Amino acid sequence: MNNNLFLLKDFNVFLDKITISRKVKNLQIWLKRNNKYVFMSGTKIRIPKNLHE
Repeated sequence: MNNNLFLLKDFNVFLDKITISRKVKNLQIWLKRNNKYVFMSGTKIRIPKNLHE
């Protein structure tokens, strides 16, 4: 089994964009099924409510 970790640096500037937020939500489903992980870093991260689980 391959476990992967992805780091998205300074990603906070993109989370306010609805198209990016939707893609992250869709990606979340795939990541969960495939035992993959994403870490997002930034100076201030405000995760949209639709991405909370």
